Amino acid sequence: RSIVELAVGQTIRRDTLLRKLVQIQYSRNDLDLKRGTFRVRGDTLEIVPAYAETAYRILLFGDEIERMTEFDPLTGEVLADHPQIKIFPAKQFVADIVKELPKAA
Repeated sequence: RSIVELAVGQTIRRDTLLRKLVQIQYSRNDLDLKRGTFRVRGDTLEIVPAYAETAYRILLFGDEIERMTEFDPLTGEVLADHPQIKIFPAKQFVADIVKELPKAA
């Protein structure tokens, strides 16, 4: 549950995707794109995994993932297109959120 799997053609609401990234310890930073952060500009989402030197750009058309590319966050050069990607947690320790506590006997 701590891995976000994305594929071209997948239908997902942008807000749902942003919430999933926050749940796995990514933080939104629209100014400085660095490891463990993401930024949103319209229908474009850019994520820099905490474990990589490169970043991913996800282009959405409505609620559908239209294209996913890997790019250099420093130069902006597109390195590759990906049909699917997996985003692992930004921190080593991620706990699932307990929605309801058990009742006392």
